[in-house]
Amino acid sequence: MLGEKGGTGFPTLMFLDAEGGVLGLPDGRSAQAFDAKLGSLNELLQKIADMKAAIAKGEKGLEKKLFFLELDLGRFDLKALQAKAKSLKGLTDAQQARLAADILDLQMKEVFNLVRQEDGLAMAGKILMEIHATGVFPTGRNEGPFWGYSMEYAESVENVAMFEAAFTEIERMFGDNERMAPMLAEKRASLKKMKSGDEPEEEIVEEVVEGK
Repeated sequence: MLGEKGGTGFPTLMFLDAEGGVLGLPDGRSAQAFDAKLGSLNELLQKIADMKAAIAKGEKGLEKKLFFLELDLGRFDLKALQAKAKSLKGLTDAQQARLAADILDLQMKEVFNLVRQEDGLAMAGKILMEIHATGVFPTGRNEGPFWGYSMEYAESVENVAMFEAAFTEIERMFGDNERMAPMLAEKRASLKKMKSGDEPEEEIVEEVVEGK
């Protein structure tokens, strides 16, 4: 359930609706943070209810505003949000940026869910490639995992360009970390081998025959 809802560790605090949909997470673990998030969620739910009532009465021009309120509530999965993004017209630059950020966040949640599964990195690779194609990459808490998974996936499929881009970012973020030095050295050697096109040397096995 923790994985399904997007939790990354224990304890995870979140608000769910009656159907089990995630409504939001408090900004901290204190009672004050919990109460503050509960209050903002109730206020948002009331705005959505009022706007739906106004639309039902025939008021025009509210559909886009309703969409962004529901986006605040997190009521879209990745496929639904990507489809909605294609259908929306006349968005401001700020709205387009907000929509792209939410899609990126949902893509990373999907990646986190997939990599927990057996052979999940291969399935997550398609999403990672989609993100790379846009040229807009995660920041904040998703930045490290994105580049780490990208590097791992690119190495597994021998995608040199993707591997080099991911390694460059990982080295930028962790190059001063002594504990990461062995891993960085290993990946640097892997990149060099991939770019040179060298095949790993085959192991020569000698048969030992008793008495010879």
